[in-house]
Amino acid sequence: MDRGLDMKTAHRTPVADLTKGWVSEFQDFLETRPTHDPSKELRSLALSHFQEQGMPHRKMEAWRNTPLTLLEEVGLFSTTSASKRPKSEISEWVEALEKPEGDWQRLVFIDGQIDPGLSTLSDAESEMEWMAFDAALAEGSQYAPIQERLGQLADLKTDALAALNTAYMQGGVYLRIPASCQNERPLHLLFVSTGSGSLRCPRNLVVAESGSQSSVLVEHTVMDEAHDLTNCVTELFLAENAQLQWTVLEHASESAIRFSDVHAYQARDSRLSLQLLTLGGRLVRNNVHVALADTGAEVDLNGLFLASTGQLVDHHTEINHAMPQGRSQQLHKSVLTGNARGVFRGMINVSPHAQKTNSSLSNPNLLLSDQARIETQPQLEIYADDVKCSHGSTVGQIDEEAIFYLQSRGIGRNHAKQILTRGFINEICDRIPNKNVQKLAYGLTSETLESFVNKEETI
Repeated sequence: MDRGLDMKTAHRTPVADLTKGWVSEFQDFLETRPTHDPSKELRSLALSHFQEQGMPHRKMEAWRNTPLTLLEEVGLFSTTSASKRPKSEISEWVEALEKPEGDWQRLVFIDGQIDPGLSTLSDAESEMEWMAFDAALAEGSQYAPIQERLGQLADLKTDALAALNTAYMQGGVYLRIPASCQNERPLHLLFVSTGSGSLRCPRNLVVAESGSQSSVLVEHTVMDEAHDLTNCVTELFLAENAQLQWTVLEHASESAIRFSDVHAYQARDSRLSLQLLTLGGRLVRNNVHVALADTGAEVDLNGLFLASTGQLVDHHTEINHAMPQGRSQQLHKSVLTGNARGVFRGMINVSPHAQKTNSSLSNPNLLLSDQARIETQPQLEIYADDVKCSHGSTVGQIDEEAIFYLQSRGIGRNHAKQILTRGFINEICDRIPNKNVQKLAYGLTSETLESFVNKEETI
């Protein structure tokens, strides 16, 4: 069976039946919420914005290379489907997952619901204040600090997927890192989809207060060859001098579909290290928006995606420099094989007030087959004159001279190509600040490359 991407159907209006289904199921979903859930009004408003916009489509500039008609090949995603897998099977599968070494605090979410038995974080032992998002929304007294921030960064009026997430948000975490907190134990948020053919909308809200330091790994995975649609929104608020390491690791089945929005707002002299690694999925779209809103704010944003036959991965980034002396560094790489499709679009905006900005964006891409394709578009919009900004992209294949050199040392051609590809990927893994997460990333990316070989794809 040819699992290639049917680009000829891209002119059709995408997933109209899905949109109607999600709208019609909304009242039933609301009835499952606690009676005094204070978020119901916001959810209803979000659904109305979703109805007004509809799903994104290829007539939109930001979506012209990403046909959502691929959703129609997979089937309908209900908002009410429940997992049919036994709890014991799920627990065994989660326990068998490779996890980062070291002393971690861990929260595990199964199909959006926190699993206390698989989680290892308690309020008593944590320096951070946290609540499962559902619990925080269900208790009116806990909703006030969330209401103050929720939706400030994700615009419901212009982002249909953010509106859909807000209407159906379920699962995820509210996290407050107190001022001057030096959190020595990193946090692992593990989201597992069991394959019930459902729409999942986890929501994360993180407030890093002044002078705090913390490290978080967010991992999204899917059991076996399960197919689910995950639509995740994360809002990060960094106060003055806060430092946050935020690493997102996605590895999913060939039929899983994932949309994600990460929004970050940075105050004066804050530091954000954001890593995004995508290692699978039928259709994956990741949007990252960072606002350097005050003087001296800095962000390091690094991304990697690996894709093989029948897969489409799309990474969009936007960094807005609003004030002077900001710094942003971006390195995004992709490795594509078979007939995979990739999209990268990166935008750097420098406002008239953002003098002394230092910003760079680099996007090298490696194609391991003649059929693989990548669309890349790094962009700069500069309205200040005293800045240092650069951007660029490259698309190529493995250097034949480098392969020949390794072959002359007795290394087989396929092994030589794997070594060179591994070196290309490692530049991203090396930039992950937490060494244990770095080691985990080395292992998972190696497994993905090995899967390319097992499927007899060119490498």
